[in-house]
Amino acid sequence: MHTPGYQGQDVKNYLRQVLGFHNIEEFKAKKDIYNYLNTKDHSFRLMLSKLQYKLVVNHYELSKPAFELKILHTDILWEHETKKCSNINEFFEIIDW
Repeated sequence: MHTPGYQGQDVKNYLRQVLGFHNIEEFKAKKDIYNYLNTKDHSFRLMLSKLQYKLVVNHYELSKPAFELKILHTDILWEHETKKCSNINEFFEIIDW
């Protein structure tokens, strides 16, 4: 999802045919994978823009000076239960200060 060419096709084939990795294990074992996924036209922001659904939504308070995160409550969006979901965007909202 970090690359513009990925449009939901089979991940194993995409890694092998487009990105040139032999398998998922080789891809995950790459020591500089974060840099690889965020150079050239690859971007975690592109990945985040492709995420359409959340199953879990945390409502939180963030205190940057104290480095504290307080979860106020969590919503479960059961209508998204059968869809591909992620709330990884919350992670990037929290660390992007």
